[in-house]
Amino acid sequence: MDYSKEEKLVIETSMGYSYEKFWDAIEEAADSKGKMNEVDVAVGLILEGVGYMKGAGMSESELIEHIKAHYNSFEFDKDGNMIESEAVLEKVLSKN
Repeated sequence: MDYSKEEKLVIETSMGYSYEKFWDAIEEAADSKGKMNEVDVAVGLILEGVGYMKGAGMSESELIEHIKAHYNSFEFDKDGNMIESEAVLEKVLSKN
């Protein structure tokens, strides 16, 4: 599927927004002094997203393809730091 310049901008803006909100939630969990943990918060956000995307009409195979593309778009260095590909958005957009 080809996206217009405006559609690509909306997707980029939306992805940036969700990135920031995700990491805000993870930081809040980390700062909660044991009331929450980061992994359970991350899993909860993912599961809520899956439910929302199913309700919005996304098929299981579409969801799995998005997950695979993202999962394969980064690696970790020897210190455990994420190395994210600059082509993440392009991979996601090219799959659609």
